[in-house]
Amino acid sequence: MGVLWMWGEGLHESDLPTMSLFASQLAAAIQNANLLTEVGRLAITDELTGIYNRRHFFELAEEKFSSAKRNKSPLSALIVDLDHFKKI
Repeated sequence: MGVLWMWGEGLHESDLPTMSLFASQLAAAIQNANLLTEVGRLAITDELTGIYNRRHFFELAEEKFSSAKRNKSPLSALIVDLDHFKKI
């Protein structure tokens, strides 16, 4: 939801259809941006748990290892294997 506020001396009531069309196009663009954000989130997270999926985990790990190497800073990784994770 939003507001399109236009003012000026040259605006007339006959401009309303054009402004309405512009507002509709703007609303569609905002909705598409929101959908793209949601698709991006769904692509990197597990729907059931909400945690990052395997592919994204390895992308982040590669980024962190590279950063630690470049900055010569320590980095630790802990990997835990949980049996019967679905019950949790």
